[in-house]
Amino acid sequence: MNLQNSTVTIMVPEDTTDEQLQLVTQKFASAYIIVNKSQVQKDSCQLSDDPMPDIDGLVGAYGI
Repeated sequence: MNLQNSTVTIMVPEDTTDEQLQLVTQKFASAYIIVNKSQVQKDSCQLSDDPMPDIDGLVGAYGI
């Protein structure tokens, strides 16, 4: 695991449900992109047309 990942913060829209937040957190943690759940935070950003991005596709682009 790359300990530099402790500096990564992933922002999700404020209206993300707790269930969605947990799923996003689990996916990034299982791919070792983040090292703890506090790195995924709700913030004032807008949802795209597809509110749940293809996380598998995003991490797959990095060969994970």
